[in-house]
Amino acid sequence: MQSSRANDAMLQERQRRQERAFDLIENKVIADSTKKVYRCKINRIVRLLLKVNPRAVDEDGELILPMAWKDLKSLFGDLVTNTDLPKSRRRRGGQEQEEQEEQEEQEEQEEQEEQEEQEEQEEQEEQEEQEEQEEQEEQEDQEEQEDQEDQEDDDQEDEDQEDDGDHEDEEEQQDDPHNVHEGENEDISGYQASKRTLSLGALQGYKSALKAYYRDRNVAFDATGMPSGSTLNDRLSRLIKGYGRVVTQKKSTGVMKLKEGKSVLAVREYGIICEKMTQIRSDTMAREIGSTGLFGFAGTTIMWNCCCRSETLDILHLEHFDWENDCLKLTILKTKMDQGGVDADIFSPRTRHIFAAPNKPMSCPILAIALYAFSQTRMRISHTKFFLGNDQKQRFGQVLRRVLSTEDMQEEVWRDVGKC
Repeated sequence: MQSSRANDAMLQERQRRQERAFDLIENKVIADSTKKVYRCKINRIVRLLLKVNPRAVDEDGELILPMAWKDLKSLFGDLVTNTDLPKSRRRRGGQEQEEQEEQEEQEEQEEQEEQEEQEEQEEQEEQEEQEEQEEQEEQEDQEEQEDQEDQEDDDQEDEDQEDDGDHEDEEEQQDDPHNVHEGENEDISGYQASKRTLSLGALQGYKSALKAYYRDRNVAFDATGMPSGSTLNDRLSRLIKGYGRVVTQKKSTGVMKLKEGKSVLAVREYGIICEKMTQIRSDTMAREIGSTGLFGFAGTTIMWNCCCRSETLDILHLEHFDWENDCLKLTILKTKMDQGGVDADIFSPRTRHIFAAPNKPMSCPILAIALYAFSQTRMRISHTKFFLGNDQKQRFGQVLRRVLSTEDMQEEVWRDVGKC
C-alpha cells in the first residue's frame, strides 16, 4: 500500500513538472523584452480605465476579462486623440544613468498624478455648472409652458408662417450646389488635427498587448456588448487602418514626423562610430585586455555589416564563423523574423558574408573581429562564446552611449542614434 501511494505521488509530481514545462515552453513564443513592453502598455490601459470605468479593473490592478466593448471604444478613442506624449529623454553617459532615469520616471509619474487631480477638479466644476444650468433650464421651461397655455392661437399662426419659410429655405438649398453639411467635413481626429498624436506602430502595439493579455489568461479575444456580425479583432483592425490614414494626413501637413521607429545608419556615421570606438581606453580594473574599445569596435562592425540587432552578440559562438573563398561566413541562428531558428542552416538567408575593407582599416570588420579574438585569453575550451560574458546587449548599449555622450557627437545627426 505504501509503495503504491509513493508511486502515485511520484506520478503526480512528474505530471505537474511536465505541465509546467509545457506552459514555460509555450510562453517562449513571445520574447522577454516584448513581454516587458506589453506589460507597460497594459499598465497604461489600466490607468486610463480607472478614469473611465473603475469597475473594469479588479482589486489587484488587473483587467477583468472579457472587457466591455464600451470601455474598449473609450480606451482606443483616448489613445488616438491623446496629445500628451512622453518627452524624448536626453542621452547621458556614466554610471549614474540608471538612477537619473528612475528620477525622470518618478517625476513623470508625479506630473501625471497632478494632471489627473486637475482633471478631476475640472470635471467636478463642470458637473456643478451643468447642474446649475439644468435648474435654470427647468425654471425657463416652466415659464414657457405657462406662456404657451395663454397664447396657443398665436403660436399656431406663427408655426404656419414658419412652415412656409422652411419650404422656401429648402428650395434655396436644393438650388445651391455649394451647400455642404458641416459634419461631412469634420476631421476624424477632431481638435487634434493640428497636434501630434500616437504613432501607428504604437497603436498596433496596444492591440497586440491586449491579445497577448487575453491569451495568457486563456480567454477568447472578445468583448461583451459587441454588435452582432462583428468581432473585436476586426473592429480594432478597422480602427487601426482608419487611423493610418489620419497619421498619413498629419505627416503630409507636417504635424507629425515622417519617420517612425529606427533610422538608417549611413556609411559616414558608421565610420565615425568605429573610429570613436577604437579611441576608448579601458578601465584599470577591466577583466579583459582592451575590453571596452575592441568589444565596441567588433560589435559595431558585426551588427552593421550583418544588419542584425544587439541581441545577436549574446548568441554568437566560435562555430558560427567560417571562411568561404575570400569572405568570412557568419551564421545567425536567431533573428527577429525567425525566433525559432527554423531556417538557420548554411544554405539559408541567415548566413551572412562579411568582406574585408583593406583601404579603410578603421571600419574593416575582419580587422575588428581579429583584434578582439586575438586579445582574449580563453582558459577553458568549453567556452565557445565569441563575446565572453552575459548580457552583451546592455554592455554594448553602455559603450555606445559613452561614445555618443562626447562633446563632438552632439550634432542633430546623432540625436536618434542609440535610443532603441
